Amino acid sequence: VAPVVSDIAVSSPYYGFRSYDESLNQWNAYVTTSTLAGFGNLVVGSGYAARRAKLVNAAYPSQDYVTYTGILATEAITPTVVRSATNRGFNCLGNPYAAPLAINANADATNNFISVNAASLDPSYTAIYAWVDTVQYKTITNATAANYVPVGSGFFIRAKTAFSTPFQFTAAMRKVQSDIAFRGASTTWTGFDLVATTTSGPLNTSIKLNSQMTDGLDITYDGGLMRVNNNYALYTRLVNDNGVDFSVQCLTDTLIHKIIPVGFDYSMGGATTFSAPELTMPEGVVASLEDRTTGLFTDFNSPSSNYQVTLPVNTAGIGRFFIHLIQKLPTDVNAPLSTSNITVNASISGITILGAVGANAKAKIYNGNGVMEGIYALKNSSQNSISSTHLKSGFYILVVESDKGKVAKKFRL
Repeated sequence: VAPVVSDIAVSSPYYGFRSYDESLNQWNAYVTTSTLAGFGNLVVGSGYAARRAKLVNAAYPSQDYVTYTGILATEAITPTVVRSATNRGFNCLGNPYAAPLAINANADATNNFISVNAASLDPSYTAIYAWVDTVQYKTITNATAANYVPVGSGFFIRAKTAFSTPFQFTAAMRKVQSDIAFRGASTTWTGFDLVATTTSGPLNTSIKLNSQMTDGLDITYDGGLMRVNNNYALYTRLVNDNGVDFSVQCLTDTLIHKIIPVGFDYSMGGATTFSAPELTMPEGVVASLEDRTTGLFTDFNSPSSNYQVTLPVNTAGIGRFFIHLIQKLPTDVNAPLSTSNITVNASISGITILGAVGANAKAKIYNGNGVMEGIYALKNSSQNSISSTHLKSGFYILVVESDKGKVAKKFRL
């Protein structure tokens, strides 16, 4: 298959057409008048960047497309994929068929590109990466809505080191869908996108919640970050960190308290707004953003909730921002234990619980990963003390249970 040259933008001697170099992790130079003849036909199943001509004349009255000539593929296609080094592996592939393809499990439970090729994808990057704007790639995994590769569209994948099973497109992946750019349908997963908005444009990173997910790597569901710009990116690290920056992270929807490190690379610095405009959480779960530099927490309890901050030049990496997912425990509606009447004062020398806890009271302390650190009997008194010498610095949830009900309080050592 070859593109019709007259459909491609030309700025002599360059044509708006180029291929991707996996070994350099960047696009090759545009085809020129001198290299065009040697470029040859396109490799079936590979992806390319094309800039459209947009000619306006009698022959092309309003051209905004690129035409190709060749024989339509109907059989299984094995695209050329390489991984030249441990820090490489990104390949640009393209839909070889004249029909949209199912990308993920929500598009087709079995015959989708990610599931069929999961064994050959980098475990932390079992995803496809679609170009949808000028700031970041769209990361699509089995946790995201049903998505389809349109006819004539390309996308990126990251190959596994020393993969043995060839990548493949199969005819069974073809689906009858409207031919629109990386079509996405609704999904039943809960969660949200954390959005960072600056003068450089909006970035987002996704948190997905499902009972089958874990705090570690969930292959084909978590999706590592493919960077467009090393100086401008938003991402998270897994709760059980494996050292990879993620643009899609999945967690269980049964939570006590999860703390998710957020990375933000913004070399220019400046005014930044964090928000979660389309948040959908399981009942009783609250999401908030912590800024450890300012000590402020922002609960994303409404679409208009946001946190505004001015960041310094060369802001980068993790350690400042954290997402907290906290499950508020139910109370006994007949004799509620009032949150307003219970306060917690904590230091390295001890934890003091102030407020009437009621009869048969006990306290449970959970660390930031939801692991219980201990159970402690409390007196039916307005003040109780618990030793904290066995606890490390960090965030905790203290749950008080008594005949009056339950209440959860967050504290930090």
